[in-house]
Amino acid sequence: MRRELGIVLEASASDGVKVLLRSGVNPEDIEVGSLIIIESRSGRTFLVLIDDIGYTTEDHEIIKDVEGMELEPGVIRFVRSRLSKSYIKGTIIAYRDGDRVRRGGRVPELGSHAYTPTYEDIQFYYGEADWSIRYPVGYPKVVGEVSYEVPISMEDLFNLNFGVFGKAGTGKTFLSNLLIAYGILYSLGGRGRMNLLVFDMQGEYAFDVLDDRGNPVSSGVGRLFRDVFTIYVLDEEYQNKYSHVNLLRLPLYNLSREELEYIIDPLEPTPGFKNNLSAIEKHIKNALNRFIDRFKEAGFEIGSGHWILGLLIAPYTIERIVNKVKSDQFFIGGSGSVEEFKTVLDEFSSYIREAIKGDSPALLSSYEAGVRRLSTLIDLPISFIDKYNKLIDDIVNNLYLNDGKIIISFGGRWSRNSILYMALANLIASRLKNLIDSRQYERVEEGRKIIILLEEAHRFLGRGVSIYNPFGKLAREYRKFGVTVVPIDQKPSELDPDVSSMLWTKIVFNLSDEKDIMDALIGIDYPSRYKRIIPTLERGEALIYGIGINIPTILKILNYSELTDRLKDEYDKLGGGRLESSDLYGD
Repeated sequence: MRRELGIVLEASASDGVKVLLRSGVNPEDIEVGSLIIIESRSGRTFLVLIDDIGYTTEDHEIIKDVEGMELEPGVIRFVRSRLSKSYIKGTIIAYRDGDRVRRGGRVPELGSHAYTPTYEDIQFYYGEADWSIRYPVGYPKVVGEVSYEVPISMEDLFNLNFGVFGKAGTGKTFLSNLLIAYGILYSLGGRGRMNLLVFDMQGEYAFDVLDDRGNPVSSGVGRLFRDVFTIYVLDEEYQNKYSHVNLLRLPLYNLSREELEYIIDPLEPTPGFKNNLSAIEKHIKNALNRFIDRFKEAGFEIGSGHWILGLLIAPYTIERIVNKVKSDQFFIGGSGSVEEFKTVLDEFSSYIREAIKGDSPALLSSYEAGVRRLSTLIDLPISFIDKYNKLIDDIVNNLYLNDGKIIISFGGRWSRNSILYMALANLIASRLKNLIDSRQYERVEEGRKIIILLEEAHRFLGRGVSIYNPFGKLAREYRKFGVTVVPIDQKPSELDPDVSSMLWTKIVFNLSDEKDIMDALIGIDYPSRYKRIIPTLERGEALIYGIGINIPTILKILNYSELTDRLKDEYDKLGGGRLESSDLYGD
């Protein structure tokens, strides 16, 4: 049942409405970001999002005169009831005209009444979840008590680009797990073939969703839908713990020069090194041809496909490489004498330097500058074994040609290593782009969508970066081939505007930087009115607007942890198979 809040004193399509609160309404019970209903005498109802609350007092001096006296409480009550006016201001986000919902273009007349919304009011504007196309995503903030779950359209969300923005710890990962789960159900229900690639920096999609203190609170979607996802890990501990995961390494074997440039981009090599890489590659491959028998005698099969090894060796790195051969069975193929291998590496390194120096001292300088930067790779989980190079092809082929739903987890030891994350992600994106290019004239199954969830998206889609980055090319140019790149980021202001402008739905959690806020609000009506709400959002609250939801609103996002049983039941109903609790934890 509606409860009257007040009457409209002012209204403007651009500046919103101002409502004088009734004397019995306490402004402390009203929160910015909440929804109210305004009903005019014409019969139209307006849905309004509160963006400001306040009051004015006509006479302050009387309070000052009695300050500290026994009369003070009574005087304050008198001023509050007789001499002050409490009000709320809000943005008109939609109005009801008969049985139709319209947006913008009208304001309620003077004296229209404001009310708390009912369940039926909210339902009329936002529709109802059907767990087929429209899935519940959160509870709207309202003045009063309405337990209503606002739905989001998977059809619109996944068929068009969307983005998720917010500071660390605001709830982006919980929401993203929920949306991925809905995407699995939506796809399984026959609504559209959807493949997924999730770059999982913390392991919260592949294994456990964590709370603020790093404690596991729920199974991520990779564990929840264990038979759906193929999971790749970089940390060997995960492979030892879970039998269903696959070990992945950053492959450096048999790569093209273009692929290497994508891999080393986060290392910020000098322009001279990048410009001279072709000549350097030629010198290294010539040296490998001369040393192939020497390596073989030492018990290591090393040939032209190992040319990147020549970019890692220097007098100060050879000991590190030798130690990696000793400690890491996945680093390089061979089981010969490590000491003999070291001797050959010394000779190989000297030969490369002399050959490059003979060509040009300036070229040698570029080469040595490059080795200093690239030597960082030695301490990462890299591999010169062809198996891991082929695994990248398997991932890409599964994603593009089959029904691939893939999580690449950097959780565990490598969860904070942005260089490894960027290098591997760039390589996969490059291979995917090249595969699509090579097959774009073939009739690959129509209707297939490839959704790529990309955390720390500004590293790939940033201003001045995305034009050269494979993700930037996928995001801007490959939607016609079914590819959607979903940026998940803390710094929306750093994204390329060309990429941001393609986002049809935005989900915005708490942000505090003004530029980030305004960039996240590009595309919403009257962004300046929402600008002051975004910094006030609590953990788990988000503004959602765009084609995926009927009307913009502030939602308390549903608790993914509390929905896992429902998600498992819906999966079973759709024929996905019964997910037993024992299946969620592996061996």
